[in-house]
Amino acid sequence: MADVCASKQEVVFAWLEKYSGESVDDITSLKTGTILCKAINGVRPGTIKNVSNYKAAFRQMQNIDNFIKVADKLGVTGADKCCAEDLFYQNNIPKFILTATLFINACAAKFGTDPVSDDGVDDLRAFASGAKVEGGKMRANYTGLGIFDSNAGKHQKLASEEARTKDRLVKEDMQDAVATADLGLIGADQVNKQKMISAAKS
Repeated sequence: MADVCASKQEVVFAWLEKYSGESVDDITSLKTGTILCKAINGVRPGTIKNVSNYKAAFRQMQNIDNFIKVADKLGVTGADKCCAEDLFYQNNIPKFILTATLFINACAAKFGTDPVSDDGVDDLRAFASGAKVEGGKMRANYTGLGIFDSNAGKHQKLASEEARTKDRLVKEDMQDAVATADLGLIGADQVNKQKMISAAKS
């Protein structure tokens, strides 16, 4: 069944080259997702309006996600649908080839593009069901902080800690001012001034 996957992969590559206008040398050529998105736009211009060319992993997987969403809308669902990690981290290349094959024929049925042979699809489906890499890498949760800063989460934590420290110091300053007034060492107006100074520190 590995031979079926290899032959289908060649057909998928040729189709993607035709409709994207880009060269597909091997599976890593598809890792960024840009060729997949360009192929979709080659079939239906403007379908994917924002194709990212950034090198950030989460941006590239967003491109793959967009391809998968279009495939889903065309009827490639359930166990036949891959996830971005199957391609990006090569967790299950046969699953991606299956998804792409079914997507291509869905496009042919709906838009009149070139179809590919259905021969071997069931074998490919069976092969893909057991081809997933055990313990394969998954994407990290993206927080939306600092696209170009891998330490953004740590920086946010430090900023939060600093803010909490300032709040604590202000609170302590105000408590000290009230305590001093209670001892009769400063007047009420000075307490108010101290509160204003403490607030300004924040």
